[in-house]
Amino acid sequence: MTTHKLARVVLWMLGALLSFSIMAVSIRELSRGGLSIFEILAIRSGVALLVMLTMLAVRPDLRLHVVPRRMGLHIFRNTVHYASQFPGR
Repeated sequence: MTTHKLARVVLWMLGALLSFSIMAVSIRELSRGGLSIFEILAIRSGVALLVMLTMLAVRPDLRLHVVPRRMGLHIFRNTVHYASQFPGR
C-alpha cells in the first residue's frame, strides 16, 4: 500500500470515528433534553436521508447504485432495528 493510499484510509477512518462520536454525544444530549427514542430515531433517519440526497445531487454517478433491490429484506431489517430499540423501556 502506498503512503498516499494509507493516508487516505487513515483519514476516512478518522472521519468515521469522529462522526460516530458526534452521533453518540448528540443522542445522549437529545435524550437528556426529553426526546423519546422514536423522536431521536426519526431525527437520525431524517438527517441520514438529507445526507444521502445531497450526495446523490452532488455526484449523479452514484444514482446507478441506489436502486431498490430486496425491499422485503430491507423492510424486515428496519423493523427489527426499530423494534430492538424498545425492549428495556
